[in-house]
Amino acid sequence: MLEYVPPTFEEQIASYVEQELKSGTPISILVNKLKSQGFDENQSTSGVANVVNGNIVSCHQCKMDFIKGVEKCSLYEQRLSN
Repeated sequence: MLEYVPPTFEEQIASYVEQELKSGTPISILVNKLKSQGFDENQSTSGVANVVNGNIVSCHQCKMDFIKGVEKCSLYEQRLSN
C-alpha cells in the first residue's frame, strides 16, 4: 500500500517559484514578490537561485534576467535569446 506524503514547505515554495519563473516573471521581481510575502532577503534569493541554478537569460532592452526557456520579455515583449 502506498502512502501519500504531502510536499514539504520548501518543496511547495520551490514549485511556486518554478511556476512563476516559467510563466515569465523576471528573477528580481520574483525575489521582491517573495520578500513582500514575508520571506527575508536570504530566503528569497536562495529560494529563487536554487530553482534557477544559473540558467539565466537577459532581455537586451530592460536588462532583466529570466530563467532559460522563457521566450519573451514579459515587460517589453522582446524575444529572448536562449
